[in-house]
Amino acid sequence: MTKLKKTIASLAACALMTSALALNVSAVEFYDFGNGVKAYATLSVTSTSATATTSINATGGSVSVSIVGRYYAKGTTNVNTASNGNGAQTGTQASITNGGGTWISVNSTHSATDGKITSGNYPMSW
Repeated sequence: MTKLKKTIASLAACALMTSALALNVSAVEFYDFGNGVKAYATLSVTSTSATATTSINATGGSVSVSIVGRYYAKGTTNVNTASNGNGAQTGTQASITNGGGTWISVNSTHSATDGKITSGNYPMSW
């Protein structure tokens, strides 16, 4: 019986570590303006936080990013929403946390302009 308890405890600890270390990162070169100017987007999600970034490799350009996450509040079945957004020249990021809860979904929207052409809105989801 003791061996069974140790085995179960070991499996539970392994599952917990696997979920705690789970990381889902998406990256995309989401727009090529030509003449070597490109905009990039990332969405990085861990068990407790999420960060979306947008950047452009040109001076005079500007970018924006917004991020929205839905999650179960820690220890409940209540669904909460966290959101954030930011805009800047060259690069920006927006982050959210779930307070130790469990993510249901995380979505981000990215856009960029080189001063003349706007890339449009590019969504990313986890």
